[in-house]
Amino acid sequence: MDIFYELLLNVVSTGASSIAGMLKKRMPLEKSGKDSQIERIDRRMSMGIAKRDGKYKLALLVERADSWALEKAEQHESREPSVIVEVTGKAYSAHPNKKINVTPQKRLSLGISIGHFRGNAGTLGGFVEVYDNGKKLPALIGSSHVLSMINTGEKNDDIIHPGWPDGPRVFKNRIGKLTNYTYLVHYQQKGDALNREDIAIVRPIEEKMIPSANLVPNPKDQKRRIKLKGCIPSDKLFEQLGESVYKLGRNGFSEGTLEVVNVPQYSVQFPNGKVYIFQDVGAVKNKGGHPFSKPGDSGSIIYNSAGQAIGTVLGASSTHSFFVPLSTSLEAVEAELRY
Repeated sequence: MDIFYELLLNVVSTGASSIAGMLKKRMPLEKSGKDSQIERIDRRMSMGIAKRDGKYKLALLVERADSWALEKAEQHESREPSVIVEVTGKAYSAHPNKKINVTPQKRLSLGISIGHFRGNAGTLGGFVEVYDNGKKLPALIGSSHVLSMINTGEKNDDIIHPGWPDGPRVFKNRIGKLTNYTYLVHYQQKGDALNREDIAIVRPIEEKMIPSANLVPNPKDQKRRIKLKGCIPSDKLFEQLGESVYKLGRNGFSEGTLEVVNVPQYSVQFPNGKVYIFQDVGAVKNKGGHPFSKPGDSGSIIYNSAGQAIGTVLGASSTHSFFVPLSTSLEAVEAELRY
């Protein structure tokens, strides 16, 4: 049975929970000569779980409105009431193009500007605990593609706050050492072409710099703070579909709508100009005409009104921001969220 109709049958008959795991399976790569290649970006169509009018739907995602993929997706939509089409746009993660005013912090907090001492700014996503020789040690997390400079950084490299261009690349601005990160695989490399995480671990130069909990703005009153209460597993994210979600990043606080989850493959173009394919991606739709994330927000934690973490920002198009589940990323680097 074609994978599309297999997933569609599950949506219609049993709902979202039964297909979340199926959508996480690798999608087949298109054959091109002797090599397996990802389908051309302007023709690619992916799928995920969405929710409309209280019912779960199979969302077909396309990047371009004037594409072959959109034509094919709309044909499915016209035949099947459980299918919807979303034009999500091409996802980019770009270097910040303008400086923001930053007052350096000695005691760190979520959402501040950080970066590799030779790189550009991203966001301090959160505070975690990692194991070292049987001991739990405090650390902070950010985006791997920012803090490792897409695999070109080395362990024990200095991480600074604020990141460039928000502050100078000087020794006195260092806040910690890069100790671990998830390696990012380009789809033209041999082996597994799909990335599942985008996370880096930084050990602080002084443990007192790390707070005991992750504090984020209260969506009802942004002047107040609430504690993050852990992560929602990736196969349970569909329960949050259609709800408002929030992030605190280098560019401030923002609100969006959780639109699609469990997308088995979606491409993001990183600042080096190369496209990387990610598995189990989610998409947050802009709300009120304001971007949910901007350049420099990579690594920001996305959370819900109950203070549960959902994922971290990968990149964005003009209409959506894309993320990987935080629970999956933490598991990959053997870390636990502090709360």
